[in-house]
Amino acid sequence: MERGQHPICATYSENLEVESLIRTVLVALLLFASALASAQRPFLPGDRLRIVCDEVPSICVDRTVGRDGCIGLPILGAVGIATKTPDAVAALIAQAVRSAGLAFRPSVTVAPLRTANQSITVNGQVDEAGDFPIRKGLMLADVLALAKPNPGADIEAIEIFGSDGSSFTVDSTQGSFELRSGDRVTVPTLPSSNEVIVLGGVANPGVVAFTRGQTLGDAMKLAGGLSGHGDATAIVVMRGRTPINLSVPADASFPMKRGDTVKVGLTSDRKFVAVLGGVVRPGSIEYHNGMTLSQLVSAAGGVSPRGRGDIVFVREVASPRSKPAIYDLNAIKAGRVADPVISPGESIEVGLRT
Repeated sequence: MERGQHPICATYSENLEVESLIRTVLVALLLFASALASAQRPFLPGDRLRIVCDEVPSICVDRTVGRDGCIGLPILGAVGIATKTPDAVAALIAQAVRSAGLAFRPSVTVAPLRTANQSITVNGQVDEAGDFPIRKGLMLADVLALAKPNPGADIEAIEIFGSDGSSFTVDSTQGSFELRSGDRVTVPTLPSSNEVIVLGGVANPGVVAFTRGQTLGDAMKLAGGLSGHGDATAIVVMRGRTPINLSVPADASFPMKRGDTVKVGLTSDRKFVAVLGGVVRPGSIEYHNGMTLSQLVSAAGGVSPRGRGDIVFVREVASPRSKPAIYDLNAIKAGRVADPVISPGESIEVGLRT
């Protein structure tokens, strides 16, 4: 107690000091608990992390979790870490190091790298992944122009993860979307190849490049237009398993989608059989009476490297939705199964490896 201070005042002052100390300790404990919880939050696509391993310096890197929930590490390859905490990821990487024979008892630490409050993180199918500064009115299109999506990017299904835990899927070709501080933008991979297949009565049957806004007429031109035996009134576009009957020029403006297959009918008295799928030269093969399955596949160049000779479908052209017959071309060539005779009213499709 200070000289001249009343005892009651001294006691009150001491109580204030104790309460202040208690408040300080409680705040420190709350901050520590919050930091601990944040440090052990499970990783999500778009999160960044730092890996340290004294025994294996090559894997001491910073990485961004991809759309598939994985990160790529030197020597170890892809490691799935989505929904795992930093400690769980460290244990997973340590096990991978041991399995690869790189270290017997590796000490691995993993720490999240928080995105600055005033930035946007972009990853996925872009050439310039990273953090971009936020500004008022920053739109998704602005960030994509900087990140430069590559040809394999699906810009119609961009995923945005907000710092508040929200998530959106945005078609960047339709309208605009304003970004907020802490957003993570993931540009996914195209679900199907960026191409259209044109078969049958065209000058150059095969694969043509798909471009946004492409029409049936555009795809036909890329395939050389109708051949001398092409039937402009007998055109079918296969969209997945759904057939769409069209004609040219009436339906030349029909909008195409990536992955579509255009089948152009033939008008000649000559007979043809469509041989599609995993062959070297898919298209219409001229048919002669008595031709067998193996002969027609061979006339199409044989099974391609992507083809599966053990799964070959034979369908009735007039009934595309009917159940196909399935043959094993390898067994036919080995003489274990008879080589079936094909009729001009059937089509052949060699399976593809996935």
